[in-house]
Amino acid sequence: MRKNKFFLILISFILMLLPCVSSLQLIKESNVVDVSLTLTVEKKTLGWHITTLLTNNGDEWIYVEKDGYGDIGCEIYDGENNEVWSTYTPEYGSTWQIGPGATYESFTIWTGTDMDNNKLPEGTYTIIGKAGYFIGNEYVPLETDSYSVEVSNAKAKSILFNNFILSLLNLLKSFN
Repeated sequence: MRKNKFFLILISFILMLLPCVSSLQLIKESNVVDVSLTLTVEKKTLGWHITTLLTNNGDEWIYVEKDGYGDIGCEIYDGENNEVWSTYTPEYGSTWQIGPGATYESFTIWTGTDMDNNKLPEGTYTIIGKAGYFIGNEYVPLETDSYSVEVSNAKAKSILFNNFILSLLNLLKSFN
């Protein structure tokens, strides 16, 4: 019986050391001709992990950046539709082609700040994935459906701290 209690305490302690990550994932997709653009937003401990993914579903190579133009990324807007953060800058592209079945991806972590790293006020913010491709010399811009996130500046208690308190209470109960 004593070994079982020790084993439970040891397992509880090990579980407290594991990182706790909360995740919410949403995938939105819009298809244009033979190219698809996908936005994935996941809420993590450090902020929102945002992935914009353009996939060439066709049989031909396509340019996603050409002669210094083209890009992939996202734009984030506040409740009044003002752009507060962006990784999409098509005017600063280079030259990049992707083949059939290939992808072109942007990944970023947004922590609820503006482009100058100032903390934004609480509220609802909208994320839109943006990219494009070329047909000849014409750039065809694409964007995903919007995805809304809530920014809250309230400080939540650590899950690790809560696990520690629960383990301590269980340990005290076991001694009674």
